[in-house]
Amino acid sequence: MPKNNTSEEFRYDDYVREREHLTRYEFENYGSFSRAILTLSSAFLALSVSFLALLRQPPQAPSPPPAIIGHPILIVAWLSLVGSVLTTLLLFLVGALALRFEVAKIEKALDDAAALRGTNYWHWAASSLYVISGIAFFTGVLFLILFTAVNFLPL
Repeated sequence: MPKNNTSEEFRYDDYVREREHLTRYEFENYGSFSRAILTLSSAFLALSVSFLALLRQPPQAPSPPPAIIGHPILIVAWLSLVGSVLTTLLLFLVGALALRFEVAKIEKALDDAAALRGTNYWHWAASSLYVISGIAFFTGVLFLILFTAVNFLPL
């Protein structure tokens, strides 16, 4: 016998369908962010190491190479970029644990609807790691720019 669809049931079905789409796009967005941070941080680390060679003159040059100044700035930049990479890698694990917790919560909700009220601390940790990785990345880039300015701009 066909089910009689009321406007309320139709709205709920639309809600569920839309929620699934939005959730999928949210995960894709977070995944894109993580991949971008990981790729860009690694690239800036590699470029900054290569950049040090630009500060040195070729061996046949008559004068000695200029001294590199601002080592602490470069160290902060590298530590920030490495921190960004490590935080993003940790984020993959924490995100998986957050999803596993949500799946377990939904399975428990089949027997007890109160299970849906549980707090997912893994989700909070994953959200915090997203923010930390982004801040670490931008800090690293800022300090690389500062290091470049200190070594190439006339004082």
